[in-house]
Order: sequence, then C-alpha cells, then structure tokens
Amino acid sequence: MPEGLRRIRIFAEAGGGFVPVSLLDAAGGVNVAADLLGPTNLYLSFYTAREALHMLLGMIQELYSATIRAGIDAAGSEDNITATDSPALWSLEGMKGHVSDDMCANSGPKVYAEFSAPYHARIFRVFGAGGLHNCGPNPCRAAYVAHELSPRAIDLDDTYSHADSLHFKDSLRKRAFIYLSWKSESGSPLAWYQDIMELMAPDVIVAPVFRMEPEDRPEEVYRMLLPVAEEYARRMEWGWEDASESGMDPVLRPSHTDPARTVRP
Repeated sequence: MPEGLRRIRIFAEAGGGFVPVSLLDAAGGVNVAADLLGPTNLYLSFYTAREALHMLLGMIQELYSATIRAGIDAAGSEDNITATDSPALWSLEGMKGHVSDDMCANSGPKVYAEFSAPYHARIFRVFGAGGLHNCGPNPCRAAYVAHELSPRAIDLDDTYSHADSLHFKDSLRKRAFIYLSWKSESGSPLAWYQDIMELMAPDVIVAPVFRMEPEDRPEEVYRMLLPVAEEYARRMEWGWEDASESGMDPVLRPSHTDPARTVRP
C-alpha cells in the first residue's frame, strides 16, 4: 500500500495535473472476499452464511473506500485520477466511481443483486456511477444495470466476453456502453471491430481498447478504425433509459439498499 501510494504521487507529479493517473487495483467486495475465504467458501457462503458474508462485505467496503480516499489524496485531487479503481481509461468528472467484480462470472443475477450491487452502489453514490469491470463471461449481465445506482460503462475482455455480445444488445440497450479489450487472438483489428459494429448497432456502443507497443503502429490501427467508428455513430439510436423505468425484473433491484440516486449528466 505505501509503495502503491508512492507511485501514484510520482506519476501525478509527473503529469502535472494534465495526465490523470489510475489508482490501486483494490477491487473491493466479493473479489476481496474470494481472496480471504477462497472461491469455494465464498460461493457456499452465498447460501449458507449470508448474514456473516454481508458483515464481511461491509468491512471490506469500508477499507476499500478508505483506500480510494488515500489514492485520491496521493494524486492531489479527484480531478487528477482516471477513476476510483485501476483502469487507465479516463472517466467523466462526477462519474469517477469504478468497481471490479470478476467473481460474478461464476454466479447468477440474484446473487449479484444481493451481494454485489449494493456494495458497488456505495462507491457509485459517492463518486458517481461510472464503470464496472468483469473480464467475463457475464451471466449477471442484466443485473449490472438493474440497480438504481448502475454503471454507465462495462469494461470487458473480448477473450472471455465475446460470446455474450448478442445478449448485451438487449440487456445494455440505452443503459450502458462497453469498453472491450482486443487481444491478438481476436483477429484483425479492423475486421474485429467491423463485425462488432454490424452486430451491436444501433443498440449498444462498443468502444475498442487496444494495448499496443510502438512497433505495432497503433496510429495506423487508429486510422483504419476511424471510418468504422464514424459509421457506427451514425447508425446508433442514442438515448438513455433509467433502470427504474425499464421494466427490469424487480428481483434484480435489491429493496434493502439506500434509494439515493446518482445525477446523470
């Protein structure tokens, strides 16, 4: 933790307030519970020790919130960070809240609604409903955006989430967009993104994320993809639909959580 905060300070100072820095990959919630209990014990606790698990998740979330505050202090201000978690992707001011929940790849939407969404909402309520990370797969995809404090962006890994694309057309339509990380095994970047546009337009926007070395000539990839992105934008049916007005199954919206809502610019 001290070393992580030291590095945040160094990069924040180097960026001079112009280049935002990411915070620590502290994850929070069920991800940390899995580290502490082991995945098998965590999954059993969803059914055999629910009250005790909620107590543990509450303690984890208090520590996670304190970790976020320490990171923001190290960065100098909330304006100097990309988000409250580790993504390098910059989030809009007032929507810096970001959470990670890779464990939900192996649970169902009702479990997510009870053990994940309420604790994510604690971060979203303070920092804005920004993003959620799960590499994939996504059996809880409908529950991601069923909460009154739901993320506006879902960041996924194409290696594990590609098969969910068609399902996202319905579950995320007018509720969230997707950051999708490309991997070389996904094929040509141009063909890959062209196929995504043909599948997802006009319902859900997918922003591609590439991690490339200079020798990969990322500027050429950018120029190839730009016309596809412009066509994608022209085809989109833009708009926003709030979860509380969407007709979503009410079982996915936990009734015991605080009803406070995030202002969405």
